[in-house]
Amino acid sequence: MKGFRFIAIALLIVIMALATILETIKGSEWVLQNIYHNIAFMALWGIAFLLFLLYEIRSRNYRKKPFKLGLVIAFGLVLAGGLVTFLSGKSDTVHLRKHVTYDEANLSQFNFPFHITLSDFEIQYYQGTTTPANYESSLIIHARNQDIPIKVSVNHPITYKGYCFYQTSYDTDLNGTVLTVTHNLAGICIIYTGYLLIALLFIAKFIHRYWNLRRRAVAKLPVLLLLLLPQLLSAQKTVTREEGEALGKLAVYYRGRIAPLNTYAIDFTRKLTGKTAYKQFSAEQVLAGWLFYPEIWQHEPMIKVRSKEIRQRLNIEGRSTFGRFFTQDGVSKLPFLGLLPTDKGIMEVEEKIGIITQLHNGNSLTVFPQKNRWYAPVENLDEANPQDTVFITHILQLLYESVEQEQHVQTREIIEKMALFQQSRCEAGVISKTKINMEILLNTIPFTALFPILFILALLTFGYLVCTENVQRKLKFVPLAMRVCLLVIWIALTLFIALRTYISGHLPFGNGYETLLFLVWLVLCLTFFFGKKSNLLLFGGQLLAGFGLLTANLNALNPQISSLMPVLHSPWLTIHVSMMMIAYSLLAFISIIAIIYWGIRLFRKEQRAHLQPLTRLSHALLLPSVALLVLGIITGSVWANLTWGRCWGWDPKEVWALITTLVYGLALCRQDIAFLKKDRIYHIWMLIGFCMVLITYFGVNVWFSGLHSYN
Repeated sequence: MKGFRFIAIALLIVIMALATILETIKGSEWVLQNIYHNIAFMALWGIAFLLFLLYEIRSRNYRKKPFKLGLVIAFGLVLAGGLVTFLSGKSDTVHLRKHVTYDEANLSQFNFPFHITLSDFEIQYYQGTTTPANYESSLIIHARNQDIPIKVSVNHPITYKGYCFYQTSYDTDLNGTVLTVTHNLAGICIIYTGYLLIALLFIAKFIHRYWNLRRRAVAKLPVLLLLLLPQLLSAQKTVTREEGEALGKLAVYYRGRIAPLNTYAIDFTRKLTGKTAYKQFSAEQVLAGWLFYPEIWQHEPMIKVRSKEIRQRLNIEGRSTFGRFFTQDGVSKLPFLGLLPTDKGIMEVEEKIGIITQLHNGNSLTVFPQKNRWYAPVENLDEANPQDTVFITHILQLLYESVEQEQHVQTREIIEKMALFQQSRCEAGVISKTKINMEILLNTIPFTALFPILFILALLTFGYLVCTENVQRKLKFVPLAMRVCLLVIWIALTLFIALRTYISGHLPFGNGYETLLFLVWLVLCLTFFFGKKSNLLLFGGQLLAGFGLLTANLNALNPQISSLMPVLHSPWLTIHVSMMMIAYSLLAFISIIAIIYWGIRLFRKEQRAHLQPLTRLSHALLLPSVALLVLGIITGSVWANLTWGRCWGWDPKEVWALITTLVYGLALCRQDIAFLKKDRIYHIWMLIGFCMVLITYFGVNVWFSGLHSYN
């Protein structure tokens, strides 16, 4: 029985991993019907549960250690709730129009035992913008000669008579709404009971294990977890640096929020050149050059072309001019290069051409507010204040003329008039000069320099480690100096994250870039704490944090600050991401310990006395890591239920998070698994587990698609 239960878990892991691969080929619906909802797959889950339950009962370990039996029962409740949901739970969507009473609401699975009327629908916007912050439907339920008003919004479902209403979508004319309706009270209650029992068991386990903090040094970990809650361009013309700085302080509606024009200019310049400045010109000067002198700047070889095929076929050495992509008649050469329109290189060049064209046409300069609507000068101004249309249509022309004639005083005055216009035509408090200045400051911080600094520190620490003991005694100040440098980097990263949080108005979990920064922040905390115990851990933490920051700055991630989607406005999401990030950072640290273990075992055999302390530290970190993984999945499940009306949807990221938890969960049972009792195999297993973490965090986003794509 002991072996069969782990074979069952291994089969589940393999099946779920293959299912995510088949999903890219067959589609989500096929995988859902043929694998996840297959009777054999569900039976395998039941068999695994029964094997674990019978083993715990027969072994009688629950008399002294009831934690494992309680955990098995709790997971059994979750599985039972899922089965009840599958067998008897109902879910469908209903489309309601304003002031139209629905007797049956056109539901295909079940009919309401009451009537519903949509009395109103409202979109709540971010202040001073047209970016939705939330959707809200006002409903009237007609039941037993009484009218009951209820409101349903994103992440705030309403339950009535066992029916739960979730805000899903809406009609573009704002006169209709789409709701998801579920009827699964029994299943949800069983699942939540299992969740609550799991949380209580882990809390009790931590209290029991780490009660006497002073006697066990490694027991300081829970306290830590609580604390973690010039080249010259003489031929080009543009505005002066001072005029560019003034332009950069203007507000612009960009990426769904109000940002300084400085941010748009930096993104514009980075997109074209791969850098935030060009030669001796700032980003604002580059933007102004293309805006006011396009006929000159189109001949500047500043557009970075990564595709070798395009460079060869257009005879480009590395960077290209804008005009190189067009014939003398203004026809694009790209369709005639013999490459598919979907070719990555073609799409990249077309994107760069597109942002230049949008700027030249004025489509991207949404700098003129009218209450919560922002206009570009070329937009239809029928809905704008008639008194402002003359200003909007002529102010840029006046700016063009003053720049062309190099009337610097007049240029500054026009920019100041535009700034005053923005303040007077926007809702009070929408444009914050403090936030504008803070974001410009944030944009000037050379944050990308941190990861090479971390790599240099790691190299210095490694050099110290390979020195002889006599040399190490003479250089005993090196580890202290490394930790001081690490503290300085941690403070800089903390300030950087705090600035982003202040500017964006939400915690740093809005996209992959922000969550990765938070992960690096946690790794630095752990490195600073455990680096005192081992210089090897200090080296590993520096290296891991450096790779994390390097990855965060890759073009594949999204460093721009943006407004959160309505679905992301939930405290459960914040708790979910926090727990997962802390768990991932702890597991990354465990993988560092495994690498150090094998490094000593293979290359520093004289230091084998350090192996047992490393293994004990890994064991101590494993339980809180798995606990946070499990609790992170649970809080994510609660968030999903509040948002979409389902606790589990077999999304690829959910599946791989579950696989990761099962892999590390097996390591918690290493005393029952013969091959994991050996320390060397255990550390290899930890490295395999971290590969699962990497697939969950990075691989799923690259290879699969799903509900977590905005992460």
